Amino acid sequence: MNTRSEKGTDTQYLFTKSLLWIAFFAALILSISIVTSLVLIDFIHGNPNRPKSNAVLMMTLTPPLLSLVAVIGIFIIFSLPQIAQAFMMRILHPRVGRYAYIFIGLMVPLISIATWYCYDYLTPTDFNLGINEGENWVPYQHSINLKRYLATLVCQGFVTTFSLFYFDAGIRHRSKKPIILGVVFLAIIIGAILGYRDAITQYQFIDHPSS
Repeated sequence: MNTRSEKGTDTQYLFTKSLLWIAFFAALILSISIVTSLVLIDFIHGNPNRPKSNAVLMMTLTPPLLSLVAVIGIFIIFSLPQIAQAFMMRILHPRVGRYAYIFIGLMVPLISIATWYCYDYLTPTDFNLGINEGENWVPYQHSINLKRYLATLVCQGFVTTFSLFYFDAGIRHRSKKPIILGVVFLAIIIGAILGYRDAITQYQFIDHPSS
């Protein structure tokens, strides 16, 4: 039988490992998006402004670099909420079992506020200096509104859901492969969709260049 200390260690380990997987999924989405966009723009649609060799070089170098940035960003944004959820799970799970999942799920709307402020103040959200933004450009303002909150709630909801499934599989000594493979498949689809959308946006600049 596991002691309380061992269970606490398992909880910390599983929530940390789940965040590592979340970082991997984010990097995968970004990489698939970049590659899909470049393939559609340069090899299917055709881009007279860039040789195909440059596109291949970009597909080789850009995904790893931006994936590293994405991984760092994931840890900056979600580490504090993940620590809070791991702490709650460590306290509640030995006492109420799987009912702890319900409590943590109900806390997601509150945790999402902390997630937003980690993103808002710990990442360079105001890096844009307004260059080429037009006359209506407004400097970035640090605050939370309904749109920002709902977007954060969706992201935090996904992170929490995956973490709970991962924790449950780990604590019950079940295989985590179905969970991971399912999210990998979803990440590939999301990345392909984002890459396609980016390519569609770029087509207009290729087909109708400004004079």
